[in-house]
Amino acid sequence: FAKEVAERLYRARTDNSMEKLILAAPARFLGQLRDKLDGPTAKLVIHSLSKDLSKASLEEIQEAVSDMR
Repeated sequence: FAKEVAERLYRARTDNSMEKLILAAPARFLGQLRDKLDGPTAKLVIHSLSKDLSKASLEEIQEAVSDMR
């Protein structure tokens, strides 16, 4: 799954769909994802949050990353 997410992030970067990236995931998956990111995409990561937000609302996610932008 980490490989699939990394591939989607790669495509978003190459399509110029993102300028910066905040990664939020449980610690174990976060490490797996970092290992799968290519160099240029990894350079877009401005912060990482080791937290499971998969069941969080959009408002909760925005609040969790608001001071990281």
